[in-house]
Amino acid sequence: MKTSASERRAQRGFTLVEIMISVAIVGALASVAIPQLDRATLRARTAERKTVLPALGRAITDTISVQQRLPLNPWAGDANPPGPPTRTKRRVDWTLAGWLDVPMVIQGDCYYTYQFVAEDPAGTGDDVTLSVTATGDLDQDGDPSVKVVLWRATGYAFQVDSEIPVAGAEDQGTF
Repeated sequence: MKTSASERRAQRGFTLVEIMISVAIVGALASVAIPQLDRATLRARTAERKTVLPALGRAITDTISVQQRLPLNPWAGDANPPGPPTRTKRRVDWTLAGWLDVPMVIQGDCYYTYQFVAEDPAGTGDDVTLSVTATGDLDQDGDPSVKVVLWRATGYAFQVDSEIPVAGAEDQGTF
């Protein structure tokens, strides 16, 4: 039984044109997907800051509220993990100045560097301020992303006073 030319061609596989069209389609899809994947990765890494920054603030404010005083006045925690922010995780050093009295544990390493300053100028609890800062440069463009949350307390009862940048306006083009 003889096979026709079209049946023989079907048995041989793909033509060069078909392969080139397939490669072009895959290339077009990749050119859209890869930048979106990078952006999604950066957004996922910023989730650390969104979790650790308020937790750190709550741990410090709870300590001050329970003790009805600051461990030190001012109570400051050096940049932790130490060194400039990078796109790789770094280990938190709980032995740095100010961090021994913080009653929390960060599981794993961090992309961001955290620091804080709590002050009670009069020593009475009537005007206590706490500033907690997270600094990161996940995209390594040399333009660090900084988020600051300020708490204020009267009678050692804390509430968030302000955020810089305001909540929801973070990372509008920088990480």
